[in-house]
Amino acid sequence: MALMLALRYLYLLSLTPWLGGMIILGAVVAPALFGTLETSNTLNGRELAGATFGEILRRFHPVAYTCAILMLTSLIAQMILIPRQTKTYLKLCLVVIMLSSSIYAGIEIFPEIENLRQELLLSTTNSTKQHQGQIRFDILHKLFTAIMILNITGGLILTFLETHESEQRDKSRRL
Repeated sequence: MALMLALRYLYLLSLTPWLGGMIILGAVVAPALFGTLETSNTLNGRELAGATFGEILRRFHPVAYTCAILMLTSLIAQMILIPRQTKTYLKLCLVVIMLSSSIYAGIEIFPEIENLRQELLLSTTNSTKQHQGQIRFDILHKLFTAIMILNITGGLILTFLETHESEQRDKSRRL
């Protein structure tokens, strides 16, 4: 019982910064950073905000990966201790999907976005290549954002499942 409690605690302790971090980055940090820097520095505020937010995201990726690995470890251990819990398998699948998409976003999409951002900054002409680079940047940015939304949704579902399980345990103890 104590081991299961510790594993569930590890799981929740890992879910909290991953989900909370994604929400805070998307809902608070990015709008504040871009809004402030674009307003205060009309010449290159957007570029500064992009570079700063890019660095914040670069530092957040290892946090997300670590949280996911700790969650996976906890869920696998829970499955070993108490097999045949359907919700644990569902949680495991969600975490695997979230981690896979995070790795894809962090290793494949993010570096290309950063390279395109640098190329667009350094470009001095309004060429077709620059226009194509901007189109590619916009597509990748939308894909990256969609993955973040997918992962936030997954994290909210995981939170709901955990809350629902706690409620079921409380009900069974009262009976």
